[in-house]
This record gives sequence, structure tokens and C-alpha cells, in this order.
Amino acid sequence: AGSKGCRCWVLDRDSFTAYANVTTLDDQATSYFHLEYSLTALVCAEETESGVTVTFEHRKRHVRHDFDCQATDKQKIVSQLRQHQAKLKLRRQIQWHKQRNALRAAFDVVDVSGDGVIDLEELGLLLSTLGESLSGAEVRARARDLDANGSGTVEFDEFADLMLAWQEQELRDVFEFFDDDASGTISVAELSAAIQA
Repeated sequence: AGSKGCRCWVLDRDSFTAYANVTTLDDQATSYFHLEYSLTALVCAEETESGVTVTFEHRKRHVRHDFDCQATDKQKIVSQLRQHQAKLKLRRQIQWHKQRNALRAAFDVVDVSGDGVIDLEELGLLLSTLGESLSGAEVRARARDLDANGSGTVEFDEFADLMLAWQEQELRDVFEFFDDDASGTISVAELSAAIQA
């Protein structure tokens, strides 16, 4: 099916919604529908001969929608989507820097020696504080996993990358817990069922 005759579109702070007609490939049936995507998932927006192509990332895949629209709307839609995408990118960068600054304080607590790196002894102390009782060999193995540049110590960037990836995975796990049907969205019914469980 293709998206035809984009009747109208709404662009708010965080999402793009297009209201359109869908016509089957054999032009036998037409239905009215709308698509809504978070602008954080926007990959690109481009003008085409007959309208606009908007590509979003959904569940680790790119989903492309083609919309027929008035020539006067094409440039406006693409321009506004790109402006919103740039604003969201800036917002994400600011958030990333805030997170890294907060992680710097945690890193400094673990870096007891104050030399700017976490060595094996400090890593072992951190892991034991977190309740893990590891042998020297196990601590060295953990250090190798964290030490992306092979320096023999865990530097701040490696620590921050690990913590941010861990936080992101935790959020993803929570989302997937609520998203019972794996649709990529959490419905009111799914939220209600999770709360009652």
C-alpha cells in the first residue's frame, strides 16, 4: 500500500503526524489513516516529484513513507522536519553532556588515587562495594572488557560509555516489559495490565 493524498500534517515539539489516504496497489480500496512518529526517530525527509518521503527508524529498521502533497507544502514539510531534527539533535547533545558531567563525579569517587584512571585495585574495590566477590583473575577479565583502548586501566571515556550504555539498556528493558505485544508503543491497556500486576 502507498500513502496517497496527504490531507494534512501536524508537527509539534516531539512528533510528526501525517493524516493521509491509503490506496491499495490495485486502486480498489482507499482508507483514511494517520501515522505518528517521534522526531527522535527521524532519519531523513526529502522532496520527491509528487510529494515528500519521510524515513523513520522503527525497531532498528528504517521505515519509509511517501506522501503525495501540494507542491507548496513539499518544501515547508521538509524544511520544518529538518529544523525540528536539528533542535532535537542539539537537545540530545546537551543531555549527553549533562549525563557525562554527572558521571564524572561518580568516576572521581571510584578513582581513589586521583590519577584520572581506574586501576585494577580500584575496580576490584568498586565491584566488591557493589556486592560482587571476584578473584583477581575475574577482576582482570572485567578490566579487559572495559578497557577499550588497551591501556590496562579504565579511563573516564570508557567508564562513561559503559555507564550510558548500561542506562540505555535498563530503559530499553523497562520499555519492553511494558510493551507486551512488542509493537514499539505502550498502549493504555498494556500500561494498565503492568500496573495491576
